[in-house]
Amino acid sequence: MEDTLTAHVHPFSNQFELMEQILKLVRKQTLEKFSQGKVDLTYEQWIVMRGIQQKNGGSQKEIAQFVRKDPASFTRILDALENKGYIQRSVVAGNRRKYAIKLTQKGSRLLKKVLPLVSTIYQKGFKGQNPAQVEAFSSQLNILFTQLTHP
Repeated sequence: MEDTLTAHVHPFSNQFELMEQILKLVRKQTLEKFSQGKVDLTYEQWIVMRGIQQKNGGSQKEIAQFVRKDPASFTRILDALENKGYIQRSVVAGNRRKYAIKLTQKGSRLLKKVLPLVSTIYQKGFKGQNPAQVEAFSSQLNILFTQLTHP
């Protein structure tokens, strides 16, 4: 007789469990690279710094949405990065409640050091995949994200 719990598990649950395991591995390997390279960043801080680099000068809200962080955790991460001297927040002219976020020179130097470390992990993960396979994978992840975030 089939286990009641097993009967209610969707056939795609294995794929979601695998994605979770992959993310855990990427986080773990990233933090190991940071430790080896004596990089003072958490995984979440790395993601936010990369988003700031890509949206340099963007607003706090814009960057939070880009890196898919909720406002409260994003603000805590920004506070930590600012205390470390990696980012600078400045009030947007004409709107005292809106901040533009930029990397400092120290933050830019750190990213130049970190990008090759993290890149090796990403390259390892996609080894043997052609560009079309990577694009199809990215497309499917975007579809999943959209479907799960929009009712």
